[in-house]
Order: sequence, then structure tokens, then C-alpha cells
Amino acid sequence: AGNTTGTATITITSDLLVEGNETVILTMGSPTNATQGAITVHTATITDDDVPTVTFTSASQSSSAESGTMTITAQLSETSPVNVSVPFTLTGTASGGGIDYSITTSPITISAGATSANITVTIQSDALDEDNETVIVTMGTPTNATQGATTVHTATITDDDDPPTVTLSKSTSNIVENGGTATITATLSTVSGRSVTVYLGFSGTATGSGTDYTA
Repeated sequence: AGNTTGTATITITSDLLVEGNETVILTMGSPTNATQGAITVHTATITDDDVPTVTFTSASQSSSAESGTMTITAQLSETSPVNVSVPFTLTGTASGGGIDYSITTSPITISAGATSANITVTIQSDALDEDNETVIVTMGTPTNATQGATTVHTATITDDDDPPTVTLSKSTSNIVENGGTATITATLSTVSGRSVTVYLGFSGTATGSGTDYTA
């Protein structure tokens, strides 16, 4: 009596659950010694401040050959009531865009209620003998989650092509003694993805170092 206001207090109990925002709806009943006014319902929203972490389930892997696919999994620490977006960037020695590989478009989405989503690396085979190549996937800043322990994954494409053979163009040649020359060409059986060094040994009855010949 004599006052114009009264209060109802909602005290929030904190937890560590990823559960989304929650509501407490207060609906006025029939007052005693008063009548209802214009606003009889109040919605109080408890804002969830807990988010899951997202991590790659492994830091590296290698293909068994220069073909097929490799899967990189982004894993949540627990389910989320909202979608989690996980962006990523690419580096490494392999060329993307279908040259050495193609890959799932960034970002990937872990749907609400799910715990993981995959990035797929599809390997493009070739016939070049070359070094193993890498696809390095680095996680960006997720939406509705925070980064976990493993945020970089290195996928190695294992080369499975045999090295080429190298053949000399001549087995014998005759050179005149008054300044003649002979050219011997080393030829690969196929183009290589690596530089090829061919070591030559000189022997025979003629003396090198400019005495009988230079090479």
C-alpha cells in the first residue's frame, strides 16, 4: 500500500553447456485489488555465452599413391544449437585448381546438432616423376565456435611415377684429328618433374685435358 511498483527477480544459473539462447516468459495473472494494464507478458532472454571448440582431428596424412582422395575432418568439442562455419586457407607445394588437386570450397559448415564436417582433397594424377607435394590447410576464425588444439593439417600427395630412363644418342663416333668435334646428346624417355643430372666418365686410349681432346 502506498507504492507504485513491485519487482520479480530472475537470477541466472551459469553452466558450461552449449545450448543457445533461452527464454523465461513471465505472464501476468489476474491481480488482486487492481486490473491488468497494457503489457501483461514479459520475455527475458538468457544469452548463452558458451561456444564449442573446433579442431582438425589430425595434423597430417599422406596418400598411398598419386590418386584418390584425402579427407580432413573438423571436429566440434560438443554439439551446437546453431551452425558453425569453419573457414580455411591453402598453402603448400602442390598446385590447386585441378592441376595437382581440387578441394572443398571454404568455408565448410558443421550443421546445428552435428559434431563434424569434412574437407575433401581430390588428387589429380599425372605422369611426371616429381617430389611428393603438400597441401597445407590452415583453419581461419570459426563462426559460433573457437579454435581448438589442431588448426593446421598437412596433406601429402605421394608421387607414384617411375623416374625416366636416360640414353646417349651415340654409341660410337669418328672424329678427325685436326679439330673435329662429336656431339653426344642425353635424352630422357619422358619429361620429368625434377632436374636430371647425367654424370659422364671419360676413359680410353686418348689423353684428355687438351692433350688429345677436350670435353
